Amino acid sequence: MAAERRGCTPTQSVGVRHYVTFKGRHTTTATQLLSLRIEGWVADTPGLRELEILRLDPEDLVYCFPEFKEHLDHCRFDDCRHEREPGCAIKGAMEAGNIQKRRYESYLILKSELCSAKN
Repeated sequence: MAAERRGCTPTQSVGVRHYVTFKGRHTTTATQLLSLRIEGWVADTPGLRELEILRLDPEDLVYCFPEFKEHLDHCRFDDCRHEREPGCAIKGAMEAGNIQKRRYESYLILKSELCSAKN
């Protein structure tokens, strides 16, 4: 099962996803925080499609990505924003395959949203 490959052990009923949107129908009724075997958590939030992170400084978001940690001190510039700067170790690690591209892209999207919310 796909969920088990991602480190989850399904303990709740799962509905069929829509064949066009690939979005599932709500099958749970209570909010739960589920632990993953591979470090991390999944929030089951019935009825919610997105959450906002309002109180996080955009510059602190990088610390929410544990796979970035070992690369943080290796950027060319001390004030690297990990976006377009030359010599960015995080971007370099992504390009080398040491950080998943979708995780890096997720970081950029969340950071952009945080910056927009701050203004």
